[in-house]
Amino acid sequence: MPRPKKASVKVGLSVPVALVEKIEKWVKKKGFSDKAELIRTAIREYIEKLERSGDDPDEVIKS
Repeated sequence: MPRPKKASVKVGLSVPVALVEKIEKWVKKKGFSDKAELIRTAIREYIEKLERSGDDPDEVIKS
């Protein structure tokens, strides 16, 4: 059964310390409420960029 559009799913990931340090600096500089907000925004913007480029996640790559 598909999830409702407004639902959220918790995702865990490992991130190198150096990247976390950069994320923390950007959180402060750009006024994000926390690291999670910055990461959600970055993922959303990246996916929107892929979609604008015409990339289709459902397209199968033939080898």
